[in-house]
Amino acid sequence: MDDNIKMMVIINSLLELQDIDSKLRDMEWNRNFLPGNLEEKKKEIEKAEKELANEQEQLLLLKKDYDIVSMNLESAQEKLKKHNKELYNVRTNREYDAVQMEIAKAKEIIAELEETAIELMEKIEQSEKNVEEFRERLKQVKKANKKEIEKLEHSLSYIDERIEEIEKKRELLAKQIPKSYLSTYNRIKRGAPDAVVPVRNRACGGCFNSLPPQTIQEIKRGDKLITCERCGRILYWAPGESDKK
Repeated sequence: MDDNIKMMVIINSLLELQDIDSKLRDMEWNRNFLPGNLEEKKKEIEKAEKELANEQEQLLLLKKDYDIVSMNLESAQEKLKKHNKELYNVRTNREYDAVQMEIAKAKEIIAELEETAIELMEKIEQSEKNVEEFRERLKQVKKANKKEIEKLEHSLSYIDERIEEIEKKRELLAKQIPKSYLSTYNRIKRGAPDAVVPVRNRACGGCFNSLPPQTIQEIKRGDKLITCERCGRILYWAPGESDKK
């Protein structure tokens, strides 16, 4: 096989290998970070659920307090009625004064309980509004995150299988590349993910270091592997792109 054609085949194989490695990096990134994204989406829903549950619990407690105050108020009102009736049965001024004191105390208690009842009713009304707002917020959060969660769960369900498929494809391709060139590619890839780059504007397409005319001519000939003197990347000539000045 002609050296130029042979090198072109090798470069194309290395570019294909580089594309596979890029896909593998993306898949590995997804495998590492998708669970975190999924957990974040679920936590948003859990937070909205917790806010709603807390407000519902608060509403329940307020209603219990209101029921207790209502019972105490009813009891105080009954006592007031009782004391008012007692006024008709008093025989002495001392008894009259004593009953009047009980009536005054009952009225004071009733006034305090009524004020507390009003405050609780206001809090209950506000809490009921909050419950509705939190319920609507939860609905919106679930709606916004449902599709994203399904998408993330679907991606995670097959990502390992997909990585295995790509790795097998890489292994088959790597066997077709001469070991010396493959070794050079793997060594460069450890420091730069884009190990194979075209000449751009008469410079390295990776580090943009200007290339000597002689080096450009050697790359154009395409009969041997040329690397950038500065970054070590493998260089190739891409007609149209590499011709730009």
